[in-house]
Amino acid sequence: MALPIPNPLLLGKDPSEYLLEIVHSTRPSELEEALLVLPFASALALLAYFDEWIQKVTWKPLLKDDV
Repeated sequence: MALPIPNPLLLGKDPSEYLLEIVHSTRPSELEEALLVLPFASALALLAYFDEWIQKVTWKPLLKDDV
């Protein structure tokens, strides 16, 4: 079975890694605003990603000011 062709818009990353990078690089005030207008079904999908990130040992902190 052939491997799926990676999406060039994801810059060679899997969807979870790409989304984590985007969430991590978004300012908290902008992230809050975006989450408020997110459709419910999309919010549920995002929560699944949050669960996956929390389960991983090597996940990046979501706060930029962590030391």
